[in-house]
Amino acid sequence: EEIPVMAAQRATRVAAHATAPPSAVKGNFVYSGRETLGEEDVREMVVQDARAASRPYDIHRDGFCMVPGVPTQVVDMYDKLEVERVYYKEVEELLKQQLGAKRVIPFDHIVRNKARLAEEVAATGNESGSTPFLSGVASIVHNDYTVRSGYSRAKQLLTPCCSPEAIEKALKGRFAIVNVWRPLATVEKDPLAMLSWELTQPEDVQTIKLVYT
Repeated sequence: EEIPVMAAQRATRVAAHATAPPSAVKGNFVYSGRETLGEEDVREMVVQDARAASRPYDIHRDGFCMVPGVPTQVVDMYDKLEVERVYYKEVEELLKQQLGAKRVIPFDHIVRNKARLAEEVAATGNESGSTPFLSGVASIVHNDYTVRSGYSRAKQLLTPCCSPEAIEKALKGRFAIVNVWRPLATVEKDPLAMLSWELTQPEDVQTIKLVYT
């Protein structure tokens, strides 16, 4: 199937997992966010500017969409308390408007800034830096959840705030784990890249179990 022709496109090299390390297959691979997950399969692909698409991307068809012109009242995205107090509510309202969600639970917030993280690591000696949520870039093509782990993660998130009956009802209905990304400045390197769900097959994916420490 052909993907829409974009006004701007360039060839780039992307990496995906070709094989998983033996320990990951057994389900006891310990991952701190910096180890290599098995052999990498590096290929040259054409990356296109989604903003110039001939048709809008649809989250129900493609697995993602773009929502331009969304304002925020947050002054400092690196301020943990401000983000939790202000931005979480903005994200909740955005997903309710875009997806018709009845309830939204923000979790696993991340700010990706490779340069700032390197500076903080050098200054503090801490590999996580000094700013909460701060992380480097994710350089491997990946998906966050499998069908099974999606259900278990949803149950885990609902348990502190819902009764067992409410959780069972929610998981029998339709739910989604959604990533919401916002550029904090002009992106000049390591842009966010997405792959349309329509262009993937089940055999394109392999499962790796991660145990975070």
